[in-house]
Amino acid sequence: MRGGSNSGLRWGQMRRSGQEFFRFSLERGTVALCAVTTFFTLIYAFAPTWRVYLEVTPLTFGEPTLLGLFTHGFVAGPGGPFGVFFLVALGAYFMWPSVKRLWRRSRGLLIGFTLCTSLLAYAFDRALGGGLGFGLLADLLLLVWFGISIESRWGTHRFLAFGAFILTALGIASALTGWVWPAAATTAQGFVVPVRGADPLITSLMTVWCLMFGRVRLAILNIEARKLIWVLVALGVLDMAFGPTILGGLVDLWAVLFTVLLVTGLWRPRHLIDRLRLELLERRVRRRRSGIHIVKNDERYH
Repeated sequence: MRGGSNSGLRWGQMRRSGQEFFRFSLERGTVALCAVTTFFTLIYAFAPTWRVYLEVTPLTFGEPTLLGLFTHGFVAGPGGPFGVFFLVALGAYFMWPSVKRLWRRSRGLLIGFTLCTSLLAYAFDRALGGGLGFGLLADLLLLVWFGISIESRWGTHRFLAFGAFILTALGIASALTGWVWPAAATTAQGFVVPVRGADPLITSLMTVWCLMFGRVRLAILNIEARKLIWVLVALGVLDMAFGPTILGGLVDLWAVLFTVLLVTGLWRPRHLIDRLRLELLERRVRRRRSGIHIVKNDERYH
C-alpha cells in the first residue's frame, strides 16, 4: 500500500511538471519571438539575395554581413514531418484529459481538424521548400512551449533581453571561430557551411528551463530536469563528431555554456571562486564523514 502511494505521488509530480511545461497562456515576448522567427525565415525562403544578412560565416565581420550576428538565430533550419508529429504527440500526451474529452464529444471534428492541419502543414512546407516549412513549425512549437514557461516567471523584458544577449554572443563566437579556425566551418569536401537556425536559441531556452525546474522529475523520461542538460551537451558533442561541420555542434555547446554561466551567475569571477571553494569544502566534509565509524554498545576494543 505504501509503495502504491509513493508511485502515485511521483506520477502526480511528473504530471504537474508536464502541465507547467505546456502552458498555453500566450506571453507577449514569446509571440514577438515567434513572429520575428517567421518573418526572417520567410525572407530566407523567398529572397535568396538577402540570405547573406541572415547567416554567420568566416567573412561575417566584413560589410554588409555584420547584420548576421544578430539575425542568424531567427532563421528556422530544415526539418521533416516526423519532428512536428512527435512534438504534437508529446503535447497530446500531457494534455490527454482534454484530448480524451474532445474525442468523446466531437470525434469527427477532431479527425477533420487533424487532417486539415496536416494538409496545410504539407502545403506550407512545399511552398517554402527544402523542409523549411516543417522546420519552422517545429521551431515555433518549441519556442512557444519553453518560452511561455520561462517568460511567465522572468517577465517580458528580462526574457527578451536574455534572448538578444544569447543570440548576439553566439553570433560573435561563431564568427570569431570561423575566422580564426576556418576548418571548423568547412565540410570534408571543402564547402563552407554558414551558421544559421533557431536550434541554438531553443537549446538555450531548454537549458534555462532545466535550471528553473531543477530537481523536478520529468514525465516519460523520469529524470530530474537539471540532468537533462547533460543530454543537450551529449547531442552537441554528437553533432560535432558526425555533423557536416564542427562549428555546428560547437554552437549548441556554447548555447548551454553561456546560458549556465549567465543564469547561475558563474560568469562573475568572485561568484565562481566562491562556488569552487564551497565545493572543495563540501568534499572535505564528505571525506571526513566517510572515515567515521560507529561502534555499537556491546563492542569493545581489545
